[in-house]
Amino acid sequence: MVKQFQDITASSVWNQTQLLRNCDGIDLFGINHPLVQFKFKERYERLFSKTCTLDDWNNKRIMQYMFKLYLKKHVPGNDELWYRILNRWYNQKIMLEAIGCKNITPFERDVSDMEFWSRAKDPKGDIETISNLFSNGFLNTTLNSTIRNDEFENCKDTANVFWYSLCESLDANPNGSSGKI
Repeated sequence: MVKQFQDITASSVWNQTQLLRNCDGIDLFGINHPLVQFKFKERYERLFSKTCTLDDWNNKRIMQYMFKLYLKKHVPGNDELWYRILNRWYNQKIMLEAIGCKNITPFERDVSDMEFWSRAKDPKGDIETISNLFSNGFLNTTLNSTIRNDEFENCKDTANVFWYSLCESLDANPNGSSGKI
């Protein structure tokens, strides 16, 4: 390498070379080329998507970007306030506590992020049931984990097991789904 040039823009770098002054660094380095522009746009959209998943709600940078993109024009307050509100909404503990629910999760967060809540007036029975299921290994503590039982081969994850079981029960019920046949 004979000489190295460094600056903020391609044009500034090219001007430092003192060569072909009638040319622009942006054109010479191909920054205006459609393929390069497409790659820039593709990378930008990957970094700053216009949508987010529920898992992204824990990412402050993504949520602040979503606030600026969608909410800032329509609601009062700043992105920090709305991040806290959306984070609380994601956690939903406040709402559950407000309607009288109690957390009956038999394990700490280091085991799983899942939580179990009860709205029973006396949740001792629910606490005992959940604790027994957990201690005996019958409580699945991972979201969307695969069921290995052949009986549920049509279910891709545990979220579908309930609906699969309900449909099977309704089909097996001799009185039909309304219970009146």
